[in-house]
Amino acid sequence: MKKIAAVLALLCAPVLVYFGVFLYFEPYDYFGLKGGAVQEDSYITRVRSYLNSPQNAILLGDSRMAHFDMEQVAQLTGRPWANLAFGGASMAESIDLFYLAAEENPNLDTCYFEVSFYTLRTGDDRNRMEHIRTLVENPLAYLFNFDCNADMLNELLLRLQGVQTGASRDEGHWTQADFVSETGEALPYRKNQIAYIATLYGAGGIAKEGTLPAVETDEAGNVQNAGEVLAALQSVTPQASAYSVNEENLQALVELAGFCRQRGIALTFVFPPVDGAVQEYLLDALGIRTVGQLLRYYPRDYDIYREPVPIGQVTAGGKQAVSGMVCSQVSVKSLGPKRSLVTAKLRDDSGTLLVNWFNMPYLRTTLKMGGVFVLRGLVAEKGGRLVMEQPELFTPAAYQEKLHAMQPIYGLTAGLTNKLVTKLVAQILDSAPEWPEYLPEDI
Repeated sequence: MKKIAAVLALLCAPVLVYFGVFLYFEPYDYFGLKGGAVQEDSYITRVRSYLNSPQNAILLGDSRMAHFDMEQVAQLTGRPWANLAFGGASMAESIDLFYLAAEENPNLDTCYFEVSFYTLRTGDDRNRMEHIRTLVENPLAYLFNFDCNADMLNELLLRLQGVQTGASRDEGHWTQADFVSETGEALPYRKNQIAYIATLYGAGGIAKEGTLPAVETDEAGNVQNAGEVLAALQSVTPQASAYSVNEENLQALVELAGFCRQRGIALTFVFPPVDGAVQEYLLDALGIRTVGQLLRYYPRDYDIYREPVPIGQVTAGGKQAVSGMVCSQVSVKSLGPKRSLVTAKLRDDSGTLLVNWFNMPYLRTTLKMGGVFVLRGLVAEKGGRLVMEQPELFTPAAYQEKLHAMQPIYGLTAGLTNKLVTKLVAQILDSAPEWPEYLPEDI
């Protein structure tokens, strides 16, 4: 028996030594025993630190929030914070991290949550939370993870070479050469900034494929065609945009705000400032607005939902609402591939009105003979008779809810509808804290 124990100890010794080395050199301070991590911006470091020592105030977002000096934040606010932001974090990951933080700490009372045009874009469906939770909640999964072991060995190698490791920031020591193109012409921004913008263009859901030429670099990573890329950026128009808001993630943010309201958690959405080059050559060029700008993108006019008028009093040239009964069979006429014309008649005690819709054949199942509806739209005179074209369709109860409401009308760019902009602004306002009133009470 003693011999078997000795053999087992001999066999286990290398493994124990390896894991001892692992614990000493692992760069994330996973178990909170080293007094600080080497790779402090990693999601492993951030989340494990929170699990080891939950704080009642948290930051969430990507690299723009990850680089805050948390000691200075604590000094300014007079309280400790946990920074759960990390480089490359997607919106879905930040949302899931919030709920993880709230689950682990019932006393969570403050959250600053970053929102930007990039993290809210359609096409960014990344969510590694299942993998992240496995690593941060299961020490064995961490100990046996290939990437984590590779990071530990890399840290060990650097230490043996005498290289000072630890968190560092690029202090931005640029030279004049960084502002000169491959043809010797002066550039308005650094070459690496121009390359970064091109990288954003290549991200899914922002611009149409092929809008910009590929960025070329040498073996040292220096950009070789910044002038060519800049010229393409300067010719970009909103027609090249493929940008739209990820409504699923936006709705998840609204639900998160509701959760915070119920739990008494002070939630602040942070709209980080945008680099001047990104603003000029991406957002302005493609017609993309940040969330903060969206809230200050005021309507150019308002549309008021008024009482329906008798059909006999309808006149050509304006938008009007009428209430009546469908008095004809609904006709659907094909106008070519994927094009159709739907026609029906609406009647009340004062007259009959012809109504048509383009490319809405499904209305045939909605507009049943004898059904009562409220229609609202523009009326034109065609062939000696009045026609209401492409009206909105309501049940009487649904229209009653909109009656006398003022609906904003926005100036629109390619890819946006008035309905979408109105919906986005309403959802953001519903989830935001109460705005301060700047006017005196007597005004």
